Amino acid sequence: MKEKYREVAINPRGRFHFHTGRPAAARLGYDERLTASFPDSAIESFAGVANPFSLRSLSEGERVVDLGSGGGFDSFVASMQVGPKGHVVGVDMTREMLVKARRVAAEMGLYHVEFREG
Repeated sequence: MKEKYREVAINPRGRFHFHTGRPAAARLGYDERLTASFPDSAIESFAGVANPFSLRSLSEGERVVDLGSGGGFDSFVASMQVGPKGHVVGVDMTREMLVKARRVAAEMGLYHVEFREG
């Protein structure tokens, strides 16, 4: 499975046996206004299986850990909810996803988001 997620990071428009990117986020009920505000690089490698934000929103200033953060999409959503006084730590096992997530966080100016290997 790790190899497949590497491929999603490197070639997000490839063919996979699971949904990815904006179509996956839409299927899972993410707020389309929010996802539309994200650059393609922030969502194209999304391969989630659920929308944790459908359970409840986060509060400003919260500290969040996103296990299995992949390319960082849920971490980026969380960062918008916790704001600059909050902090988000994404943890992933795939080096390629971590590299991508770190690059996109910097591009988006999300300095209260970090990504760690785990």
